[in-house]
Amino acid sequence: MEKLITDLCEYVSEVAGLSILVSGPLSVSLPNYLAGSYDLYEISMGKERFLGVALKSPESFKPVAFEKHMSKLMDAVDVAEFWLLIAADLPSYTRRRLVARQSAFVLPWRQLHWPELGMAVQARKKREPGEISDRFKPATQAVVLHGLIESDDEPASVQALSKRLGYTPMTISRAFDELESAGLGCIITRGRERLLSFPEGSEALWERARKYLRTPVRQVRRVRLAEINASNLPLAGESALSRRTMLTAP
Repeated sequence: MEKLITDLCEYVSEVAGLSILVSGPLSVSLPNYLAGSYDLYEISMGKERFLGVALKSPESFKPVAFEKHMSKLMDAVDVAEFWLLIAADLPSYTRRRLVARQSAFVLPWRQLHWPELGMAVQARKKREPGEISDRFKPATQAVVLHGLIESDDEPASVQALSKRLGYTPMTISRAFDELESAGLGCIITRGRERLLSFPEGSEALWERARKYLRTPVRQVRRVRLAEINASNLPLAGESALSRRTMLTAP
């Protein structure tokens, strides 16, 4: 059960960028049929409090019976107004019934449905190698440009790039998937953490990635050169990149 709770904290942090504190299991006097089915925890998220209900035997779980059990558990434990069901796994049809009933539940690294926080996340099937659109999504392109400009020696984690680039951890994780499908960079897993590096170097990365990059040019306007001071114009495109990286100026 300890691993399940650890996975819960890491999963919520990765997909939602939220830090939660879990205390327990709580010492509560319960009837044998409830004590044998659940471990109870107090979940804190800022000022919010939830009763965490961890399933001991997911195989025998029934949503209708669980709702009856919850009324007794909430009466027995004065921790919070809302609760969260925690399980290692549940059949897909059971999960659909929980979603239909607007029940809050989390299966770490598989699915999260937490109506009180307005969150619903489900693990996506990974793309097969080579399955990629013609152009990178904006977040993926931002990761590539960051790799070109920063050229960090150390691999970057999903959380670190999320903070640097201003995208959610889930969006950066999807960017990692897209880069992996395109065969760009090196992605390794250390525990539950995914790390990205570009060991081939900036020049090789640019040459391999440029066919997937979207142009940042939204509009082109023409002006007379005589009307502007050309010496003060900012650099752009490959000229600008050549100043910040090892790329050769055009």
